[in-house]
Amino acid sequence: MIPRIPHGKITAIVSGALHRVDSDPDFILIYGNSAQMLRIIQGALWNEGGRITVSTFGDAVCADTISKAFLTGEMQIAIPCLGDR
Repeated sequence: MIPRIPHGKITAIVSGALHRVDSDPDFILIYGNSAQMLRIIQGALWNEGGRITVSTFGDAVCADTISKAFLTGEMQIAIPCLGDR
């Protein structure tokens, strides 16, 4: 049930502060508190409306959320797992 990025589809991953990364990212991972995340969700829905659906199983945020964002191109919201805490 965990989405998987096909083998060979990604050749590198760069992690760092957005203003310091010298490339155009395919997607951005943002950590924030509940108030900050609410503003990000509201901003993302401002023009088109609709809903953002959250799906979690409490583990492997990197495997689940990042791969789903990469595969679908859609915003994903996740509760950090033990490794991210």
